[in-house]
Parts: sequence; structure tokens; C-alpha cells
Amino acid sequence: MGAKWLTVAEFHQMYGRAGRYGYHDKGKVFLVVTPGAKLYAAMDRSEETVAFDLLIRDVEPVDVEIDYDREMEQVLAGISSLRPIGFHQLKKYYHSLLYNTKQLDNMLLSLNNYGMAIKNNQRIQLTHLGKSIAESFLDPKVGYSVAKRLLHDEVLDIVVDLAPFKALHLSPKAHAEMEQGLKFKIPSRFLSDPVLEGITQGTNFSKSISKPLTQRMKTWHSEFLDCTCKENPYCRHPLQKITRLMIALRQDGLGPVEINYELMKQYELMAFPGDIFSWLEELVHAIETTIRISKAMKLAKKEEDAKALLESIAQTHIYQQRIKKRKHVPKKKRSVKKPANAK
Repeated sequence: MGAKWLTVAEFHQMYGRAGRYGYHDKGKVFLVVTPGAKLYAAMDRSEETVAFDLLIRDVEPVDVEIDYDREMEQVLAGISSLRPIGFHQLKKYYHSLLYNTKQLDNMLLSLNNYGMAIKNNQRIQLTHLGKSIAESFLDPKVGYSVAKRLLHDEVLDIVVDLAPFKALHLSPKAHAEMEQGLKFKIPSRFLSDPVLEGITQGTNFSKSISKPLTQRMKTWHSEFLDCTCKENPYCRHPLQKITRLMIALRQDGLGPVEINYELMKQYELMAFPGDIFSWLEELVHAIETTIRISKAMKLAKKEEDAKALLESIAQTHIYQQRIKKRKHVPKKKRSVKKPANAK
């Protein structure tokens, strides 16, 4: 995958998806290899050697990491699904987990401080906020941060940070021109460090970079990299601006294919429609999360704003109307002059 060989575990995870349950009795997987091919000359293994290893070797051991925050998310989910729940019942559930940090009391204290769960005698009560966080499958720390931000930040600002769009790439043309001008290899991902450095330092290569590329780089800088942060351009603002642009394009009624077309036309940047579609689903989930939390906190105005944003993202009537218009545009009839001797 990319510049790395597949591991046996990755291969098993991928080929295990072959076929469709209930439709196929067997799933077939083909390994297409080039005999003798290597990633680089000094590579000690060729493609077919790796392919045989994938087929016959055992899956690598799994290294399990115990994460306190994710564990607290699981505890909140347990309280939510088992409510009403007693402390001893929760303790039994907690110790049934495959791994735990043995910090249940501290987690309950944190959840209490976050306003998500209250320990009353030997009962654990889930609050409306806790229920909204659990239903949104959020890390309690992230959920608490969203709740605090809803008190003073705009819904759009919160959603942009919850569901940033990271899959923006240089177009093949822009990528090739930048590599030629900068005289070194760069990845195609637009917000990768080498690309950002190339854009900000582009003036130093003015002799080797073409005028169209120089102008394009200036556009990228003014549109996405013009903040005054000390960390610029490696701060969070370029990602936020790109995400806002993607949201605006969607609000104009564009589908994934048309959004990619606009990115290419305006910026010589591209995003695969499949990536855009996946991000739109993530975006909708983020907006629905702010709706739940706003409702739990009785922030009617923020709930209303979030619902309006959801409508502007999820709506398809504008897009459908545009497609409908295209289909019903009457074709111009071509006038054909008759020959002078025609009857």
C-alpha cells in the first residue's frame, strides 16, 4: 500500500471482505504480482515473495493498547445502554471488559465533573448531556469540549473542527509542475508539509517556476494560507478554510462530482468523489451531534442553527433541479439550406 508492503493482518482484513454474505458461497481473491519487481533496487524481497508470505504466514501478534479516554467512552456507553444501573452492576460490567485500567472510580468522577453521569448512593444516573454524548459515539472529553463551545461559538465553527476535510490533493498537472519547478519529489496531498513549504517558499524558486504556477501558488496562499499564526502554514487554519469551502460548495447544491470539478476549475486542486461522499456522511453526523448536545443543554437557538445547517447540507432539491433543467434544455435546431435546385 503506497510505499509499504502489506502485512499479513492487513491482507486478511482485506480479502475477508470478498463476496457478499447471503449471496455468494465463496469469495475469490486474486493476487496480481510482477515477478522480480521491487520497490527499490536494494529491496531484499520481490513482489512474488511477499505474495507467498501473505498466503502462508500467520497473522502478526496484536499489540493491544489500553486507552483511558476510549475506556471512559465505553463506560459511558455501558451506563447509557444499561440504565438504570447500580454501581455494583456497572463494576461487574467494567471488569468484564477484555482490558481495563482499573480506574472506574476516577472515570465516574470525570463523568460527574463533565455533567454526564451522577453517582447517587449506589445508583448511577445518566444526564441528558451524557445521553446525547453516548448516542453520538463521542469521546466524553470531546463531547464536553463541544458542549462548552456551544455556549459561545457558532455551530459552523464547531462542525468544521469535528469533521474537517483532509483529502484534498494537487491536480496531476499542478503536482507535476511543482515537482519540476521545486526540483524535488513531493506528495500529492495539498496540506502535506512539503507542499506547504513549497507554496510558502515558492518565491525563492521564481526562476524555475512558470508564471502560471507562480500565480496559482499565490492564489493558494491568499485563499488558504494567509493567517497570521506563528505556526503558519502548519496551523489548523488552512484545514478549516478548506473545509468551509467544501461546505459552501455543497450548500450551493453541488454533488461530489461537481464539487471536484469546481476545485479543479478554480484552484487546480482535486478530491475524489468517493472521499467527498464519505466526508459528507461524517459532516452530517457532526451536525447531528451538535443538535443532540444543544437540545440536551436547552440551547434552542444553537439547535435551530444546527438544524438549518443540516438542511443546507443534506438537501438535494437544488442539485436535482439543476440536473432537471439540463435534461429539459431544448436542443437548437440546425438550419440546413436547401440546394437551389431542390424541390
